[in-house]
Amino acid sequence: MYYANRLTPFLAGWMNMKPKDFFKAHLYADAVWLAVISLIGSLLGAVVNLVGPRWVLNRLWMFFLALAAIFILTDYFGKKFFKKRAAETIQ
Repeated sequence: MYYANRLTPFLAGWMNMKPKDFFKAHLYADAVWLAVISLIGSLLGAVVNLVGPRWVLNRLWMFFLALAAIFILTDYFGKKFFKKRAAETIQ
């Protein structure tokens, strides 16, 4: 998900966004990003403290499998969306 907030400048340029609106949107995106990442870190820390690190490490393969599935699906649907958007823009 690291790249999600890094798409903002690209999309702003693509949509001919005014600099003032871009900085406002980027500030909001950064604030949301910070809150989400902090919440995820806190929740993961609480889970590890609750069930123990050994339990988490024994099931780490599930996390990596889910992460790979998320990246593959995001890439697939992202390409599909942007290809359709680009075709609409050209016409």
